[in-house]
Amino acid sequence: MSGVLKVKFELFLRAEFFASILWVSLYLAVGHFFGYAAVHITRNASRFALLIVVFVVAFILLQKLLTLYYERREHQKLEKDSNPQR
Repeated sequence: MSGVLKVKFELFLRAEFFASILWVSLYLAVGHFFGYAAVHITRNASRFALLIVVFVVAFILLQKLLTLYYERREHQKLEKDSNPQR
């Protein structure tokens, strides 16, 4: 963008330098203030991961059971329709 606007290189370099210092300071401050929260969260991460695995397995089992149920139901319906009772 600065090339399209034909900004002088010296002005661009100064702006980039101060913006970089601002970003580094911001990230350091966020890391410092939220560092404790990250340590606390990682202590409980194994429980959270286990909970996620349990939900995924439960969802897969539920999906398989429902598919099996509806396939059997459809199969019974097709058998009933193909063998009409007299």
